[in-house]
Amino acid sequence: LKAARGGYEPAQFELGRIYENGELGVTIDYNEALRWYGESERNGNTEAGGNVVICLYYRLMRTTCLPKGWRAIRK
Repeated sequence: LKAARGGYEPAQFELGRIYENGELGVTIDYNEALRWYGESERNGNTEAGGNVVICLYYRLMRTTCLPKGWRAIRK
């Protein structure tokens, strides 16, 4: 986290991946994943842009398309 906050691009990308997939005991958080992928992309990682699109898609699906009960379970 310290490295990502300090602008280290590989750490920013990794943190985005961790939040996107809910790894290492972290709850899935597409907003945080978007934040860190965006930072990674601004620091030169072209792969991060594709991950931003994927996260936006999943965030949209979670908030608009899934039944209310499923959204509650996913939170």
